[in-house]
Amino acid sequence: MVILFAFFVPALLLIQTEEGVARSLHSSNYSSNYSTAQNPKYQFVFREEPLSSALKLLSGETGSDVLFDSEVTAGMVIHKKIEGNSTTELLRQMLVGYPLDFIILSSGTYVIIQSAKLSEKQTAYHGRIIDAVTGEPLYGAAILLASAEPTKTSGSALTPNTRGTITTKTGHFSFPVLTPGPQTAIISHIGYETRTKIIRSSKNQEIFSTIELHPKPVQTAPVIVTDHKPIRVSHQPVQSLSESIEKWEGGQNSVSPLQQLQLFGGIQSGLSLSDVHIQGSPRGGHRVFLDDIPVYNPYTLGTVMGAFSSMAIGDISMAKAGFKASEGSYTAGKIKLGHDLGNRNKSTLSSYADFLHTHAVLHQSGTFRDDRFRVMIGYRSKTWDLHRGNGISDMINDWSVLDSFSYQVLMGERIGVNRFQQSQALSDASYSDFHAAASWQFDAFRTLRFSLYRGSNGVMTDLLTRDETLRSPSYMFTSDKYNWRNDVSSLQYDWIVSDRLDVSMKAGYSSNRFGHTYSMADNTQIQTLASGTEEDIFYQLQAQTLDGNMRMDGNNIHHLLASWDLHWYAAGNLTVRSGMQLDHVESDVQMEDLFFAPIVHEQKTNLLSQYGEVSWMTTPSLHVMMGYRISGFLNSETIYLEPRFSVQYDHETRRGRLLSMKLAGGKYYQFINQFEITNAGPNNIVPFITVWSHDAGVVQPKAYHLSLSTLVQPASGIDVQFDLFAKLQPVSYITSYMMLTGMEVAESDAGFDSFSKETEFRSLGGSIRIRQALWDDRAEILAGYDLEITRVDMESQFGRSLPAPWSQPHRLQLRALTRIGQSLTVIGKWSAVLGRTWAYRELYYNYLAMDPLVKRIDMLDFENPDQDRLDPFYRLDVSIAYQPTILKGMFQLRADLMNVLNRRNVLDRTVLIQQDLTFAPLNRTLPGFTPSLSVGIRF
Repeated sequence: MVILFAFFVPALLLIQTEEGVARSLHSSNYSSNYSTAQNPKYQFVFREEPLSSALKLLSGETGSDVLFDSEVTAGMVIHKKIEGNSTTELLRQMLVGYPLDFIILSSGTYVIIQSAKLSEKQTAYHGRIIDAVTGEPLYGAAILLASAEPTKTSGSALTPNTRGTITTKTGHFSFPVLTPGPQTAIISHIGYETRTKIIRSSKNQEIFSTIELHPKPVQTAPVIVTDHKPIRVSHQPVQSLSESIEKWEGGQNSVSPLQQLQLFGGIQSGLSLSDVHIQGSPRGGHRVFLDDIPVYNPYTLGTVMGAFSSMAIGDISMAKAGFKASEGSYTAGKIKLGHDLGNRNKSTLSSYADFLHTHAVLHQSGTFRDDRFRVMIGYRSKTWDLHRGNGISDMINDWSVLDSFSYQVLMGERIGVNRFQQSQALSDASYSDFHAAASWQFDAFRTLRFSLYRGSNGVMTDLLTRDETLRSPSYMFTSDKYNWRNDVSSLQYDWIVSDRLDVSMKAGYSSNRFGHTYSMADNTQIQTLASGTEEDIFYQLQAQTLDGNMRMDGNNIHHLLASWDLHWYAAGNLTVRSGMQLDHVESDVQMEDLFFAPIVHEQKTNLLSQYGEVSWMTTPSLHVMMGYRISGFLNSETIYLEPRFSVQYDHETRRGRLLSMKLAGGKYYQFINQFEITNAGPNNIVPFITVWSHDAGVVQPKAYHLSLSTLVQPASGIDVQFDLFAKLQPVSYITSYMMLTGMEVAESDAGFDSFSKETEFRSLGGSIRIRQALWDDRAEILAGYDLEITRVDMESQFGRSLPAPWSQPHRLQLRALTRIGQSLTVIGKWSAVLGRTWAYRELYYNYLAMDPLVKRIDMLDFENPDQDRLDPFYRLDVSIAYQPTILKGMFQLRADLMNVLNRRNVLDRTVLIQQDLTFAPLNRTLPGFTPSLSVGIRF
């Protein structure tokens, strides 16, 4: 407590010294506020913001119609603080120092003008933006016009001639002064699909058009954003950087956000029982964050599905190879999820249901006295009990079989004698996710944010099998039960101290609790415990506790953190960031497996870290960032330094085409390390159990990154993103199954030294994503390819380095989207994975390969996993979304046809003992064709 008090004292004193200034909206360079609805007092802070953006913000916040041609504000940047009680007063302060003025029309609309006489060679463009479903005008829609004719800005650089405005309350917009020629209009509005339109005009021609925007589907899904964004203000963001999951996944809220990340380059996810990997790194090399708080084991039912309700998540940010010092210390990267607080001017209740899940999310916003608040409450739970025959429940039942071969080896019995067939089985799974988040804006300058998440899930399988090789009944009973629970909470205070300084303070807590119970009984035990029919025996065994052969595992981690961050805008082209974080981590592990030595261990750790970053825009096209991170355990004298850098260059041609390149890299440590112990249960449906280590007394894992990201827009409607990366991790740790099973002497009888081994791995590769818009954006195509080569030093187990067990060297995808009319959208997605090795269950390689009994069988070889190849994975999905023109677009039906070609893709293999007591591979497959119907509604 003394440390925490000292940690926050400087920031708390800072709060008392000055009454608020501003809180930036959506991490931009400006902010605003008003005090009361009856007598508003507006306050704005602008930091090197284009004047056109400042005018749009003023219009939106005050509710006044402010019209202007961006040509009159081209190249003008504002850096000042203004406040006043009326739009007139605010505009007078804002335009001081600029060759601009304004007039007020009889309608009350403000028009920004310049004193210089305009050219007579001009045209004009006016119009109206409406909802395509309801026909109602859209207030606040943004219209950006871009032409091929360049203009000069400060200096001698040429940039595309861009100008923009927003619509009035009646949906109207106006560009009274334009240069004749072709113009591209980009129209966007929150909650609607962005649209582009080509405008062709000649001298002295006045054009008027009505433009319809189509609402996005009812269930909103997260938007993913990478850390490479074009610098130049005049260029619109390349769409492939922030594609909507909702658009390309068909709005599939039945799929967790974590299983949709394969849409973007370098991210491996999506296959059942396949965790997320970032650019070839192991699962434990990255961390998932929810509202800047780490989440441990963010998965449901092992790794069958991801955690979280997708309707409660508003955005996802990814940090890949070469990420910044401010992101933290991880050897692979970081995935950040943020809660969706909804529209600050609306209150909605949304619900969504299909054959797997039910989602419900409430968004509430309003004002209390002079303060603004927003609240979100979300919930997800399973519904598949109402519909047996869906892919997940069928898959769990199909996999609930006793692996006779692994059972005999692990129990030390003679291989080939027993062949078990399922007699009675009961499998079940349950899960739920609860989300709550809120923000309280005291004024434009101070905001308090809070969030809470609880996710719980469990899966169980009871199985009674009969030995078919014996005439008299002989049984085996196994029971496998797992449960997980995540609790995450965060509290964050954001304050803009002045027009050049931001302060943010944060405290949070995260915990993961895991429990596992495994028990079994052979025929001798069963004869003393149960009798009657097979069904009677099964239910009698379920009701009893099999103490003799029962094992209970537990694994918990608790993480408490506190931090502060400063963001100083030293100049228009120079920013400085600094921050400090204190982490307190406790964990305990108790594993008493039937098949390996017990693991009992407890740890408590305090870690202090500090970072600094300097960002310098040396020219309008060149951005250099240098940063460092210093970390250390409080009970150790060792200091860990992590230098990092990035250099980004943007180039826009005379035709407005973009080329953006970013080179980044650095040194990366990781202090909370994840181990995965392969589950040895012969009928397990959970492939591994996760434990954590945060020991100051060991050599900490470290990695070196180098990445090159390239964004290209070669023509209108085409975006290309190409990434290359190389990662070297000279210090890493893997589970040593030789030590875990007692075949090799461990350094210690307890703790992680009893089963961990130091190793290294290398990973390199690249990815490409190409997006093409067709037919005036009524259709789009997205194609992608990922290449990743990862090798791990496994000298201690196999005597050489091998491809990583999780490796998927070649991944391809092709997606197509088309809009038919105003209400119907069809999405097709084809994906392929090639080059997978380690074909058998990891249990075979990690426990059975070194067993003397297995080594004597000539036809079985588990010592060369790189030669055990799986067939290519192919899958085709089709989604059809229908949003009728009733109820103002608040109702949607969608059909998802998953795996249309009904391919039984292979996940892994086991060994089948045949009737002649020979051995053959047996494929464990993923679900075939799985249709699903869903309904979404919003009030």
